[in-house]
Amino acid sequence: MFPELGLRSTLLARIERTLGPAASFEVKGALRLRDGDFLLQPLYNRSLSNNWRLKLGATVIGGTLSGFFGQYRDNSSLNVELRYTF
Repeated sequence: MFPELGLRSTLLARIERTLGPAASFEVKGALRLRDGDFLLQPLYNRSLSNNWRLKLGATVIGGTLSGFFGQYRDNSSLNVELRYTF
């Protein structure tokens, strides 16, 4: 009756933790309960000074080739951002 839209039967989660006045860590994720496909996005955020901020993150994708997330499993990535604010 209803088409498979990709996110049906999916567990979504987000956890954020402050590691002090200048740093934080965050993890976002999605897990498809039907086939075990997943998306995981950790992020570390640190203030280096009043003007500089560093962000280190990743996107990890896994699962079967026929799955909603698994079809993109070769597109996992690492991200680095260094920002100067004036």
